[in-house]
Amino acid sequence: MADYYHRTRAEKINRLAFGLMELHEDDLKKVYEQVASVLNDYKKNQMVESIYKVMMTDEERCLFLKVDGWMDKRFSDDITRSPKMVAYACKKALKLNGNVMFMLVPLARKIKKRVKIRKRRQQVAEIEAALNN
Repeated sequence: MADYYHRTRAEKINRLAFGLMELHEDDLKKVYEQVASVLNDYKKNQMVESIYKVMMTDEERCLFLKVDGWMDKRFSDDITRSPKMVAYACKKALKLNGNVMFMLVPLARKIKKRVKIRKRRQQVAEIEAALNN
């Protein structure tokens, strides 16, 4: 039953994709506007990120790995930096286009959260090791 569900779902997605391909540019814009009007901001951002990730080339994926490492190092050095400030500095340092800021700021937030959690775990491990000795 689950296999049938996934197959029919994939077929629907395939038909939708081909249907969108056949639309004129103006009609496609209307479809996007209508979809955006029914989504909340969080879902809109998720959708834009998903579309952008699917459309990224291998070079861009590799670049985002560099961005991730660069931001991780900056937050590891100084966790008090704001995600927006680190995203802007990253854009300047890696000479990225201006249109990637909408992806860099949420990425910087995720990385800052990850670094905070990692530092907290390291502190807890150090405290436990000190107590056990």
